[in-house]
Amino acid sequence: MAGKPSDDIEQYKRVLTESGLINENQLHSVLDELEQEHGNRPGDSTILARRLIDRKMVTPWQNTHLMQGRHKGFFLGRYKLLGHLGSGGMSTVYLAEHMHMRRKVAIKVLAEVAAEDTAKVSRFFIESQAIAALDHPNIVRAHDFDTDGVPCTWNAPAALSSTTSSTLASSRLAASSRALSTT
Repeated sequence: MAGKPSDDIEQYKRVLTESGLINENQLHSVLDELEQEHGNRPGDSTILARRLIDRKMVTPWQNTHLMQGRHKGFFLGRYKLLGHLGSGGMSTVYLAEHMHMRRKVAIKVLAEVAAEDTAKVSRFFIESQAIAALDHPNIVRAHDFDTDGVPCTWNAPAALSSTTSSTLASSRLAASSRALSTT
């Protein structure tokens, strides 16, 4: 995002509303709040971004993409993507939140290249079924599998309120995938 600060914040506001993460009313509410505190509206996108992150209206991961001018890729079906947990050779795992139930989950998404390979899609489906059948406190359970409009996804409940627990969930997902790959 190059240019004058006023151009910078205007582009950030445009990208932010195009993303669907917040609507115009929410944006104006935050801008009004900042204007009341500082006597004028912010001329720098980082001030607005910090407030949105502090108010948990966007996540740091989302903000990084917004600052790069990206407004797509924050929603997957009925889930809002909150952050990136990890990637492997065949898939990526995201922290997400169900938009209506506000339940946080980890979503594993098959890479587009892998989604074009029927053998890999089949393997991903079998892995999802195997993980769904397991019930153990050291294994993240799969609760859903979907191919509607996206490559392939499965998700598991995620009690991810801190960095430690998100790291744990990510490593559990990786360990589950490795265990299934070796069987």
